[in-house]
Amino acid sequence: MIKQETSKYGTVDIERPVAAHIVRRAVMRFRANAIMTDSKLRTVTRGRGEASDKSSDFVKIAKGADDRYSVSVNVVVRFGISISRAANEIIAEIRKDLKAFLDFEPAEVIVNVVGVKSKSKPVIKRNIIIKG
Repeated sequence: MIKQETSKYGTVDIERPVAAHIVRRAVMRFRANAIMTDSKLRTVTRGRGEASDKSSDFVKIAKGADDRYSVSVNVVVRFGISISRAANEIIAEIRKDLKAFLDFEPAEVIVNVVGVKSKSKPVIKRNIIIKG
């Protein structure tokens, strides 16, 4: 559980898969320039852009020593796109969506660029970590 909401009607626990789904949706807005993957470069979508039900397999949400959470995602960016700009935009979008939907502010959002994809070549592996 990452968050608990209580009202006069009862208590609701927000679990990691809910936050992972929101993070996946935020990253998917950049589909033309960045694709969410796991560490083995398997993409989060299947078929004709249908979302996988395994969002939590592609998003790591970990609790730190200070009881705050960090969110980590792996992406492959399109060749020619500024890696730092794309990663910073993804970080901002993830923070904005988590705040808007869950009123949840992670201590840190980490985007790990695991590869660069071009039209003529397969994915060129990279390991660039950008924190925000």
